[in-house]
Amino acid sequence: MARIVMCIYFVFLILCLSFSSMTRADSIPLSAYANGQYTNLIQVIACPSDSAKYGNYTNYGYWRGGAWCGQQGNPGFWVYAFPNWYVFSKDSGQKASANGRYSGLSQVITCPTDRAQYGDYNNYGYWKGGSWCGQQGNPGFWVYVYPSWHVWNHG
Repeated sequence: MARIVMCIYFVFLILCLSFSSMTRADSIPLSAYANGQYTNLIQVIACPSDSAKYGNYTNYGYWRGGAWCGQQGNPGFWVYAFPNWYVFSKDSGQKASANGRYSGLSQVITCPTDRAQYGDYNNYGYWKGGSWCGQQGNPGFWVYVYPSWHVWNHG
């Protein structure tokens, strides 16, 4: 009986640790996307002490990766939005805002399966919002840059 309880405890502990290191897409601050400039989030590194050097927000740009804040950082486009670094693999430039046509990013919905229907890029235009890809989509101007939809308030 003691072995079973101990096994259950260890399984519970491993699951808790696994889930605590995961980041839900809807918990990523919109500022981390640098106003739609970056897509394909590949890593989140907690590093609250970096606010002393980088403030509450910094779009650092591309970094080749390496040791950072006790972890191995991936190469990619780095954005600091207190208290985390967000690392993206793609710089879409102005593509996500339809080359500056839209402003006021209100939501990013990651939905890689939409590539089959919308391709790598699609300026869908205004949609009233609703259920999309397992989330509640905001009303606004929708632009798909694989693998994410960027929803804008102003068009």
